[in-house]
Amino acid sequence: MSTVGLSMIVLNEHVDRLAALVEYLKPTVSDFVIADTGSGDIDLDEPLYNTWGVKVMRVEWRKDFAWARNETLQHLTTDWVLHLDADELPSRAMMKHIEWVASGKGDERTKGWLYFTKNFWGGELGISIEAHWHCRLFKRDAGRWYRPVHELVALDVKDESHTRGTPILVKAPPEAYLIHSKPRERIESSAVLYKEMEGTE
Repeated sequence: MSTVGLSMIVLNEHVDRLAALVEYLKPTVSDFVIADTGSGDIDLDEPLYNTWGVKVMRVEWRKDFAWARNETLQHLTTDWVLHLDADELPSRAMMKHIEWVASGKGDERTKGWLYFTKNFWGGELGISIEAHWHCRLFKRDAGRWYRPVHELVALDVKDESHTRGTPILVKAPPEAYLIHSKPRERIESSAVLYKEMEGTE
């Protein structure tokens, strides 16, 4: 049975939300690494995180999501890495699929899995498009994020333009989707940040 670790970056997140997410994942995920990109001391309560079994680290914000995410990898020792954000939740079917992957029943050539994201914006369900399939699970020794914003995962140093549609990076069943629910008050600030960063790609 392979092991699965969580990689996440956060900024001023609700601690109760993070606690619930960690507890939800524990039956499947054995290692948790959270990188904080600039929360205040009140928001980054390291002793509290440690009581959950979570390793938390501060990373400098360099306007580069891929760099920040890659910093977590040196603290993970699991076979697979699950990539989530604090406003996301794997569906029950996605959790079952991750467990199936960890059991070793997939193709040995597969280094990463694409999962569909069901987006809720301020509670309103968004449209479904091909761009909402993202690599959220990958072999730790094979994967690295690239691109400062709208980051993707390179597998064995091959970017997604070379791995999508091959046995290396495979789509999970559509019912094994990821739930993304962004609060209304964060939609505008996120859009502004992404727009500012798009020139850095």
